[in-house]
Amino acid sequence: MRPAILDGLQLRLLRNSVLDPATACWIWTGAHNRKGGYPKLNMRIAGKHQTFYAHRVSYAVFRADIPFGMTLDHTCEQPSCINPMHLEPVSGTLNSSLRWSRRGRSTRNA
Repeated sequence: MRPAILDGLQLRLLRNSVLDPATACWIWTGAHNRKGGYPKLNMRIAGKHQTFYAHRVSYAVFRADIPFGMTLDHTCEQPSCINPMHLEPVSGTLNSSLRWSRRGRSTRNA
């Protein structure tokens, strides 16, 4: 049986994002970090406020656990996107290489 908290997180993620029909990105409308513009999600866990990256939460609740030591690559090249189908687990080294190789190019999912 699926825990109700996952359904609640899915709903919260969807309510705080808007669909970009041109790219199918789910653009996060909530808070973002200052470096890189990645979406932030605040949650209370065991009575403590904690901040998570919304795209990582989205991947975990809609697709699967993120493998240990992996980062998520935004295949759409949009840091504000939380669409789990636009996120792929990769090593930090590969993620950096992909980011540099894409500079100056249009989005892959457009």
